[in-house]
Amino acid sequence: MENCIVDVKYQYLLDEPGWYIHDGYVVRNIKREDGKRTTQRLHALIFNLEYGNDVLQPGWVVHHHNENKLDNRVSNLGVLTTGEHASHHHTGKAKPYVAERNRSELARGRLHG
Repeated sequence: MENCIVDVKYQYLLDEPGWYIHDGYVVRNIKREDGKRTTQRLHALIFNLEYGNDVLQPGWVVHHHNENKLDNRVSNLGVLTTGEHASHHHTGKAKPYVAERNRSELARGRLHG
């Protein structure tokens, strides 16, 4: 996919069918285990592959540090609460957010929302 940036170890994901750009994000439609269809975002998939599916808790979102939605390298992804994320994007006054702190906690498996 043109202009999409991923780490080499996740390049294979872009070879899978169905990816397209919607609202600036790289996404695809998938069928969940319960049979319902949903939209999967590449940055969330990469985050879960890197840190585990159980890391993100309700009320947390994956955030692009540099705000380039096509830059899905692990080093550009962090987690924010939905409130922090809204504040960061909608107030014009970006607060220091927890992504850097969380990176070390994620590596130790200690982040649980």
